[in-house]
Amino acid sequence: MWNYEMTAFAQTDVAFFRQTYNCLEDSVYGYALLFLRWSAISENLFATTGYPGKMTSQFQIHHLGHSQPILTGSVAIGSGLSWHRTLPLCAVGGDHKLLFWVTEI
Repeated sequence: MWNYEMTAFAQTDVAFFRQTYNCLEDSVYGYALLFLRWSAISENLFATTGYPGKMTSQFQIHHLGHSQPILTGSVAIGSGLSWHRTLPLCAVGGDHKLLFWVTEI
């Protein structure tokens, strides 16, 4: 199902390794990347969270076909990131709340 063999991230860079390409690399954040999760319904859609400040986390949804994030949000003290199994729905937990984002495919 997945075209990508492996995804790796370190601090601010994300690297996607595929059999047909050597490596596809992108800088997602100007600060530390905390979580990266692939969508179960689209192999080109993934979400990330990172820390721009001490008390807030930034949330982004990316599509491999676009150079910029397709959705950006912020969460107070974000912890955890998950996709719905069959819908384009992403959830982030933070500060005793669950926040949901819906994307269009």
